[in-house]
Amino acid sequence: MIPSLTINNFRLFKHLEIEKLARVNLITGKNNSGKSALLECVRLFSTEGSYESVKQVIKTRDINSSFSVNYIPDFFIYNLDRVNDEFTITDDENHLKFELLMLEKGTDGSLQRLEGDGSWPLDLAQGLIRTYNNIETKPLILLEHQGHGFGRKDNDQTPLCFYVSSSVSPHESYLPWWDKLSTPKHKQVLDCIRLILPDMEDFGAINKESKNRYFVVKLSTHDFPTPLSSYGEGVRRLLSIIIAMVSAQNNYLCIDEFENGIHYSVLPQLWETILVLAEKLNVQVFATTHSGDCVNAFQQALNESDAPDTGQLIRLKERKGEIKATLFDAEDLKVITSSNLEVR
Repeated sequence: MIPSLTINNFRLFKHLEIEKLARVNLITGKNNSGKSALLECVRLFSTEGSYESVKQVIKTRDINSSFSVNYIPDFFIYNLDRVNDEFTITDDENHLKFELLMLEKGTDGSLQRLEGDGSWPLDLAQGLIRTYNNIETKPLILLEHQGHGFGRKDNDQTPLCFYVSSSVSPHESYLPWWDKLSTPKHKQVLDCIRLILPDMEDFGAINKESKNRYFVVKLSTHDFPTPLSSYGEGVRRLLSIIIAMVSAQNNYLCIDEFENGIHYSVLPQLWETILVLAEKLNVQVFATTHSGDCVNAFQQALNESDAPDTGQLIRLKERKGEIKATLFDAEDLKVITSSNLEVR
Protein backbone atom coordinates (compact mmCIF):
# COMPACT_ATOMS: atom_id res chain seq x y z
CA MET A 1 0.00 0.00 0.00
CA ILE A 2 1.23 3.50 -0.80
CA PRO A 3 1.51 5.31 2.58
CA SER A 4 1.95 8.87 1.26
CA LEU A 5 2.70 10.72 -1.96
CA THR A 6 4.89 13.64 -3.00
CA ILE A 7 4.67 14.82 -6.62
CA ASN A 8 7.01 17.30 -8.26
CA ASN A 9 6.72 18.91 -11.70
CA PHE A 10 3.89 16.76 -13.06
CA ARG A 11 1.06 18.37 -15.06
CA LEU A 12 -0.83 20.71 -12.67
CA PHE A 13 1.40 19.90 -9.73
CA LYS A 14 4.48 21.99 -9.14
CA HIS A 15 4.78 20.40 -5.71
CA LEU A 16 2.00 18.38 -4.11
CA GLU A 17 2.30 16.58 -0.80
CA ILE A 18 -0.27 14.12 0.53
CA GLU A 19 1.13 13.19 3.91
CA LYS A 20 -1.09 10.17 4.49
CA LEU A 21 -3.03 7.83 2.22
CA ALA A 22 -5.77 5.48 3.38
CA ARG A 23 -6.79 2.15 1.93
CA VAL A 24 -9.74 3.86 0.19
CA ASN A 25 -9.23 7.46 -0.97
CA LEU A 26 -11.98 9.65 -2.46
CA ILE A 27 -10.59 12.67 -4.34
CA THR A 28 -12.61 15.86 -4.86
CA GLY A 29 -11.97 19.30 -6.32
CA LYS A 30 -13.19 21.77 -8.91
CA ASN A 31 -12.61 21.27 -12.62
CA ASN A 32 -8.93 21.48 -13.53
CA SER A 33 -7.81 20.98 -9.93
CA GLY A 34 -5.79 17.86 -10.75
CA LYS A 35 -8.09 14.97 -9.81
CA SER A 36 -7.39 12.95 -12.96
CA ALA A 37 -3.72 13.95 -12.86
CA LEU A 38 -3.49 12.55 -9.33
CA LEU A 39 -4.96 9.25 -10.57
CA GLU A 40 -2.31 9.24 -13.31
CA CYS A 41 0.43 9.66 -10.70
CA VAL A 42 -1.00 6.76 -8.71
CA ARG A 43 -1.16 4.61 -11.85
CA LEU A 44 2.48 5.37 -12.67
CA PHE A 45 3.86 5.11 -9.14
CA SER A 46 1.96 2.00 -8.03
CA THR A 47 3.31 0.11 -11.06
CA GLU A 48 6.88 1.40 -10.54
CA GLY A 49 6.56 3.41 -13.74
CA SER A 50 6.06 0.35 -15.92
CA TYR A 51 6.01 0.62 -19.70
CA GLU A 52 2.42 -0.60 -19.81
CA SER A 53 1.24 2.02 -17.29
CA VAL A 54 2.90 4.85 -19.25
CA LYS A 55 1.25 3.59 -22.43
CA GLN A 56 -2.17 3.34 -20.79
CA VAL A 57 -1.95 6.79 -19.19
CA ILE A 58 -1.13 8.31 -22.58
CA LYS A 59 -4.00 6.37 -24.15
CA THR A 60 -6.37 7.77 -21.53
CA ARG A 61 -5.45 11.28 -22.69
CA ASP A 62 -6.10 10.39 -26.35
CA ILE A 63 -2.52 11.12 -27.43
CA ASN A 64 -1.43 9.01 -30.40
CA SER A 65 1.24 8.83 -33.03
CA SER A 66 -0.22 11.72 -35.02
CA PHE A 67 0.47 14.08 -32.14
CA SER A 68 3.52 16.33 -32.59
CA VAL A 69 6.47 15.43 -30.38
CA ASN A 70 6.93 19.13 -29.65
CA TYR A 71 3.72 19.09 -27.58
CA ILE A 72 4.41 15.96 -25.55
CA PRO A 73 6.00 17.97 -22.68
CA ASP A 74 2.60 19.63 -22.20
CA PHE A 75 1.26 16.23 -21.18
CA PHE A 76 3.82 15.43 -18.51
CA ILE A 77 5.74 18.46 -17.32
CA TYR A 78 4.46 21.23 -15.05
CA ASN A 79 7.10 23.81 -15.92
CA LEU A 80 8.20 23.64 -19.55
CA ASP A 81 11.82 24.39 -18.81
CA ARG A 82 14.16 22.41 -21.08
CA VAL A 83 16.83 22.55 -18.39
CA ASN A 84 14.71 20.39 -16.11
CA ASP A 85 12.39 18.18 -18.19
CA GLU A 86 11.67 15.62 -15.48
CA PHE A 87 9.05 14.80 -12.90
CA THR A 88 9.20 12.74 -9.71
CA ILE A 89 6.72 10.80 -7.59
CA THR A 90 7.82 9.52 -4.18
CA ASP A 91 6.54 8.06 -0.93
CA ASP A 92 8.28 7.34 2.37
CA GLU A 93 10.60 4.72 0.86
CA ASN A 94 10.38 4.66 -2.95
CA HIS A 95 11.40 7.18 -5.59
CA LEU A 96 10.21 7.28 -9.21
CA LYS A 97 11.70 9.73 -11.69
CA PHE A 98 10.94 10.22 -15.37
CA GLU A 99 13.18 12.35 -17.56
CA LEU A 100 11.92 13.55 -20.93
CA LEU A 101 14.32 13.17 -23.85
CA MET A 102 14.60 12.88 -27.61
CA LEU A 103 16.08 9.77 -29.21
CA GLU A 104 17.44 8.90 -32.62
CA LYS A 105 18.40 5.47 -33.87
CA GLY A 106 22.10 5.28 -34.72
CA THR A 107 23.59 3.41 -37.68
CA ASP A 108 24.48 0.52 -35.37
CA GLY A 109 20.91 0.30 -34.09
CA SER A 110 21.66 1.89 -30.72
CA LEU A 111 19.66 4.79 -29.30
CA GLN A 112 21.27 8.20 -29.46
CA ARG A 113 20.16 10.87 -27.06
CA LEU A 114 19.88 14.32 -28.64
CA GLU A 115 20.66 17.62 -26.98
CA GLY A 116 19.23 20.89 -28.23
CA ASP A 117 16.84 23.76 -27.69
CA GLY A 118 13.66 21.66 -27.65
CA SER A 119 12.56 22.20 -31.24
CA TRP A 120 12.63 18.74 -32.78
CA PRO A 121 11.92 17.35 -36.26
CA LEU A 122 9.04 14.89 -36.49
CA ASP A 123 11.14 11.89 -37.54
CA LEU A 124 12.49 11.44 -34.01
CA ALA A 125 11.11 9.41 -31.14
CA GLN A 126 9.94 11.07 -27.91
CA GLY A 127 11.00 9.05 -24.90
CA LEU A 128 11.29 8.85 -21.14
CA ILE A 129 14.09 7.50 -19.01
CA ARG A 130 12.60 5.87 -15.95
CA THR A 131 14.57 5.65 -12.72
CA TYR A 132 13.02 3.68 -9.86
CA ASN A 133 14.93 3.59 -6.58
CA ASN A 134 18.15 4.61 -8.37
CA ILE A 135 17.85 1.88 -11.01
CA GLU A 136 17.65 3.36 -14.51
CA THR A 137 15.84 1.47 -17.25
CA LYS A 138 16.02 1.55 -21.00
CA PRO A 139 14.09 4.39 -22.66
CA LEU A 140 10.32 4.14 -22.80
CA ILE A 141 9.13 5.40 -26.15
CA LEU A 142 5.97 7.50 -26.08
CA LEU A 143 5.51 8.03 -29.80
CA GLU A 144 6.77 6.17 -32.82
CA HIS A 145 7.79 7.93 -36.06
CA GLN A 146 9.03 6.39 -39.31
CA GLY A 147 9.10 2.92 -37.85
CA HIS A 148 11.04 3.83 -34.73
CA GLY A 149 9.87 1.77 -31.77
CA PHE A 150 12.16 1.11 -28.83
CA GLY A 151 9.66 0.28 -26.09
CA ARG A 152 10.34 -2.53 -23.64
CA LYS A 153 8.04 -5.05 -21.98
CA ASP A 154 7.49 -5.38 -18.24
CA ASN A 155 8.19 -8.52 -16.25
CA ASP A 156 5.56 -10.62 -14.48
CA GLN A 157 6.51 -9.18 -11.09
CA THR A 158 5.43 -5.63 -11.97
CA PRO A 159 2.60 -4.49 -9.64
CA LEU A 160 -0.76 -3.88 -11.31
CA CYS A 161 -3.09 -0.88 -11.18
CA PHE A 162 -6.57 -1.45 -12.60
CA TYR A 163 -8.29 1.61 -14.07
CA VAL A 164 -12.00 2.31 -14.60
CA SER A 165 -12.52 5.39 -16.77
CA SER A 166 -15.16 8.08 -16.26
CA SER A 167 -17.27 6.75 -19.14
CA VAL A 168 -19.50 3.69 -19.02
CA SER A 169 -17.08 1.19 -20.55
CA PRO A 170 -18.15 -1.30 -23.22
CA HIS A 171 -18.14 -4.85 -21.89
CA GLU A 172 -15.16 -5.73 -24.10
CA SER A 173 -12.91 -3.67 -21.83
CA TYR A 174 -13.53 -5.76 -18.72
CA LEU A 175 -14.20 -9.18 -20.25
CA PRO A 176 -10.46 -10.05 -19.96
CA TRP A 177 -10.61 -9.27 -16.23
CA TRP A 178 -13.69 -11.46 -15.83
CA ASP A 179 -12.06 -14.38 -17.67
CA LYS A 180 -9.13 -14.41 -15.23
CA LEU A 181 -11.32 -14.56 -12.12
CA SER A 182 -11.94 -17.83 -10.30
CA THR A 183 -15.45 -19.17 -9.65
CA PRO A 184 -15.56 -17.90 -6.01
CA LYS A 185 -14.72 -14.41 -7.27
CA HIS A 186 -17.43 -14.69 -9.89
CA LYS A 187 -19.83 -15.19 -6.96
CA GLN A 188 -18.48 -12.04 -5.26
CA VAL A 189 -19.22 -10.04 -8.39
CA LEU A 190 -22.70 -11.57 -8.63
CA ASP A 191 -23.50 -10.65 -5.02
CA CYS A 192 -22.48 -7.04 -5.66
CA ILE A 193 -24.53 -6.74 -8.86
CA ARG A 194 -27.57 -7.74 -6.82
CA LEU A 195 -27.35 -4.28 -5.20
CA ILE A 196 -29.09 -2.99 -8.33
CA LEU A 197 -30.74 -6.19 -9.59
CA PRO A 198 -31.95 -8.04 -6.46
CA ASP A 199 -33.85 -10.56 -8.62
CA MET A 200 -30.68 -11.73 -10.35
CA GLU A 201 -30.22 -15.50 -10.23
CA ASP A 202 -27.10 -15.82 -12.36
CA PHE A 203 -24.71 -13.84 -14.49
CA GLY A 204 -21.88 -14.62 -16.90
CA ALA A 205 -20.25 -14.20 -20.31
CA ILE A 206 -21.20 -16.36 -23.28
CA ASN A 207 -19.60 -17.26 -26.63
CA LYS A 208 -16.21 -17.88 -25.02
CA GLU A 209 -14.53 -18.93 -28.27
CA SER A 210 -16.03 -16.07 -30.27
CA LYS A 211 -14.97 -12.45 -30.71
CA ASN A 212 -18.62 -11.47 -30.25
CA ARG A 213 -18.75 -12.20 -26.53
CA TYR A 214 -21.13 -10.48 -24.16
CA PHE A 215 -22.58 -10.72 -20.65
CA VAL A 216 -26.03 -12.14 -19.95
CA VAL A 217 -28.25 -11.99 -16.87
CA LYS A 218 -30.80 -14.51 -15.60
CA LEU A 219 -33.53 -12.96 -13.43
CA SER A 220 -36.02 -14.87 -11.33
CA THR A 221 -38.80 -13.00 -13.14
CA HIS A 222 -37.65 -14.17 -16.61
CA ASP A 223 -37.59 -17.63 -18.14
CA PHE A 224 -34.44 -17.01 -20.21
CA PRO A 225 -31.19 -15.05 -19.82
CA THR A 226 -31.10 -11.57 -21.38
CA PRO A 227 -28.12 -9.42 -22.49
CA LEU A 228 -26.70 -7.24 -19.75
CA SER A 229 -26.69 -4.27 -22.15
CA SER A 230 -30.48 -4.18 -22.02
CA TYR A 231 -30.36 -3.08 -18.37
CA GLY A 232 -28.82 0.35 -18.96
CA GLU A 233 -25.68 2.23 -18.04
CA GLY A 234 -25.97 1.93 -14.26
CA VAL A 235 -25.66 -1.84 -14.25
CA ARG A 236 -22.75 -1.81 -16.71
CA ARG A 237 -20.95 0.86 -14.68
CA LEU A 238 -21.43 -1.10 -11.47
CA LEU A 239 -20.22 -4.24 -13.19
CA SER A 240 -17.00 -2.61 -14.44
CA ILE A 241 -16.21 -1.25 -10.95
CA ILE A 242 -16.85 -4.53 -9.13
CA ILE A 243 -15.01 -6.73 -11.64
CA ALA A 244 -12.03 -4.36 -11.45
CA MET A 245 -12.22 -4.35 -7.65
CA VAL A 246 -12.20 -8.14 -7.36
CA SER A 247 -9.51 -8.46 -10.05
CA ALA A 248 -7.22 -6.02 -8.24
CA GLN A 249 -6.56 -8.28 -5.25
CA ASN A 250 -3.19 -7.39 -3.64
CA ASN A 251 -2.83 -4.49 -6.09
CA TYR A 252 -4.35 -1.07 -6.82
CA LEU A 253 -7.55 0.34 -8.33
CA CYS A 254 -8.24 3.82 -9.77
CA ILE A 255 -11.80 4.92 -10.64
CA ASP A 256 -12.45 8.21 -12.42
CA GLU A 257 -15.76 9.94 -11.58
CA PHE A 258 -17.01 7.12 -9.38
CA GLU A 259 -20.70 8.06 -9.45
CA ASN A 260 -21.18 8.21 -13.24
CA GLY A 261 -24.23 6.25 -14.38
CA ILE A 262 -25.11 5.05 -10.86
CA HIS A 263 -28.29 6.17 -9.07
CA TYR A 264 -27.59 8.07 -5.85
CA SER A 265 -29.68 5.62 -3.79
CA VAL A 266 -27.23 2.79 -4.58
CA LEU A 267 -24.08 4.73 -3.66
CA PRO A 268 -24.08 4.02 0.13
CA GLN A 269 -24.34 0.26 -0.47
CA LEU A 270 -21.71 0.41 -3.18
CA TRP A 271 -19.27 2.31 -0.96
CA GLU A 272 -19.95 -0.16 1.86
CA THR A 273 -19.06 -2.97 -0.54
CA ILE A 274 -15.89 -1.20 -1.73
CA LEU A 275 -14.71 -0.65 1.86
CA VAL A 276 -15.28 -4.30 2.78
CA LEU A 277 -13.65 -5.69 -0.37
CA ALA A 278 -10.68 -3.32 -0.09
CA GLU A 279 -9.81 -4.78 3.31
CA LYS A 280 -10.66 -8.36 2.42
CA LEU A 281 -8.76 -8.39 -0.89
CA ASN A 282 -5.93 -6.04 0.12
CA VAL A 283 -6.70 -3.43 -2.56
CA GLN A 284 -5.80 0.25 -2.29
CA VAL A 285 -8.49 2.33 -3.99
CA PHE A 286 -8.35 5.85 -5.43
CA ALA A 287 -11.56 7.39 -6.84
CA THR A 288 -12.56 10.87 -8.01
CA THR A 289 -15.95 12.54 -7.80
CA HIS A 290 -17.82 15.79 -8.51
CA SER A 291 -20.93 14.64 -6.69
CA GLY A 292 -22.17 15.75 -3.28
CA ASP A 293 -24.33 12.60 -3.15
CA CYS A 294 -21.19 10.51 -3.65
CA VAL A 295 -19.37 12.32 -0.83
CA ASN A 296 -22.36 11.90 1.50
CA ALA A 297 -22.63 8.21 0.67
CA PHE A 298 -18.92 7.73 1.26
CA GLN A 299 -19.18 9.46 4.63
CA GLN A 300 -22.18 7.34 5.60
CA ALA A 301 -20.46 4.08 4.65
CA LEU A 302 -17.27 5.06 6.48
CA ASN A 303 -18.99 5.99 9.73
CA GLU A 304 -21.18 2.89 9.68
CA SER A 305 -18.23 0.56 9.06
CA ASP A 306 -16.29 -1.32 11.72
CA ALA A 307 -13.08 0.41 10.59
CA PRO A 308 -13.79 4.09 9.75
CA ASP A 309 -10.08 4.76 9.35
CA THR A 310 -10.17 2.60 6.21
CA GLY A 311 -11.05 5.65 4.11
CA GLN A 312 -10.46 9.35 3.75
CA LEU A 313 -11.37 12.24 1.46
CA ILE A 314 -8.68 14.25 -0.33
CA ARG A 315 -9.71 17.70 -1.54
CA LEU A 316 -7.51 19.37 -4.15
CA LYS A 317 -7.67 23.16 -4.29
CA GLU A 318 -5.55 25.94 -5.74
CA ARG A 319 -3.87 28.17 -3.17
CA LYS A 320 -1.51 30.97 -4.14
CA GLY A 321 -1.06 29.57 -7.61
CA GLU A 322 -0.37 25.96 -6.56
CA ILE A 323 -2.59 22.92 -6.07
CA LYS A 324 -2.66 21.76 -2.43
CA ALA A 325 -4.33 18.78 -0.74
CA THR A 326 -6.50 18.80 2.40
CA LEU A 327 -7.37 15.50 4.11
CA PHE A 328 -10.67 14.67 5.84
CA ASP A 329 -11.15 11.52 7.92
CA ALA A 330 -14.48 9.88 8.77
CA GLU A 331 -15.16 12.13 11.77
CA ASP A 332 -14.31 15.27 9.78
CA LEU A 333 -16.67 14.20 7.01
CA LYS A 334 -19.48 13.49 9.47
CA VAL A 335 -19.29 17.04 10.83
CA ILE A 336 -18.91 18.62 7.39
CA THR A 337 -21.81 16.80 5.73
CA SER A 338 -24.14 17.35 8.70
CA SER A 339 -23.34 21.08 8.47
CA ASN A 340 -23.81 21.13 4.68
CA LEU A 341 -20.28 22.44 4.16
CA GLU A 342 -18.76 22.13 0.70
CA VAL A 343 -15.85 19.70 0.22
CA ARG A 344 -16.19 19.00 -3.51
